[in-house]
Amino acid sequence: MHFKVFVVIFVFNIAALTAQHVKCYKCVVTVNTPDYVECKTLSNVKQTACPNGSTGCAVVRDHPKGKYAEFRRECIGKTSNYCETKKKNDTDPKYFSCSTCHGDGCNKILLK
Repeated sequence: MHFKVFVVIFVFNIAALTAQHVKCYKCVVTVNTPDYVECKTLSNVKQTACPNGSTGCAVVRDHPKGKYAEFRRECIGKTSNYCETKKKNDTDPKYFSCSTCHGDGCNKILLK
């Protein structure tokens, strides 16, 4: 009986070690606000564990017509066209930029 309990605990510990979460910098802000400076420079932004299923990180700058521009650092899921899915229909292409990467904290410096 004790051996079975030990095996179950051991298996759960191994599963926990192999189920690693990607960590990304995460913030969503309006451009040209104090929060924007913090998000862009990462002055007060820490890496945060992403949800299960996340495969990497992204940085997105988007400016839909007639609205304030938005700047985001976030986790990405399993999609090869992530940036296309984030572009809003009314965004002027010259005001949209998106970069993705894989690995902990890789979205620290993707956009200038």
